[in-house]
Amino acid sequence: MQRRDQLCPDHIDRISENPMRVLDCKREQCVKRDQRRSAHGRPAVRRLRSALHARQGWPRRGRHRVQARSVPGCGASTTTRTTFECRGARTGVAQNAAGGGGRYDGLIEQLGGPATPGIGFGLGIERIMIACDAEGVFPVPTERLDVFVIDTTGGDGGRDVARDLRGAGFRVDRAFDGRSFKSQMTAALRSRARLGVVIEDPAITVRTLQEKASRSSVDRGTLVDHTTERLSNQ
Repeated sequence: MQRRDQLCPDHIDRISENPMRVLDCKREQCVKRDQRRSAHGRPAVRRLRSALHARQGWPRRGRHRVQARSVPGCGASTTTRTTFECRGARTGVAQNAAGGGGRYDGLIEQLGGPATPGIGFGLGIERIMIACDAEGVFPVPTERLDVFVIDTTGGDGGRDVARDLRGAGFRVDRAFDGRSFKSQMTAALRSRARLGVVIEDPAITVRTLQEKASRSSVDRGTLVDHTTERLSNQ
């Protein structure tokens, strides 16, 4: 508590409730580096770093660093010797940990089994997806949507019409959560879909989103054929 005023704002007040979480904080104010390592730990760290360096294409600097500090989120009470954490390079501090783990050499013995060396890890699918998006791992699809469905009735019409159009092979998206017509139209324009299908009571209107005058009313039974014709003429 002597250095409480040096912690980040999130933990100045929380340290009394859960001081262990301070050790897992990613902000520099809370990161406590302890350069002391046991005589057994130093060779293990050297072997691990040597293995990382030997990996083809892995540079000696910039891709990993050693921090001799506890990581409660990786199970500090059961890990031995080495823990690790994988972080996204371009994500925010609060969401940059994509996974982590460590050595669990004594865990099987604690559970009543024979002495068995082991390693364990966990990954967060959502965190991996966030990191991939931030680093541009997967290219943004270049194909435009065929149809964006706008439902002004607040019922199941949007769901059913989108299902019919997808079943016919069209690329379709729609708004959710009962948004207003204006909000749905904004989303439709942002999607750059080629056509908008507006579900009104009782009509269905098919319109070219970028040309407000180009619209026509159809019934649901002929919607797929009408959409096929409209898109083939564009």
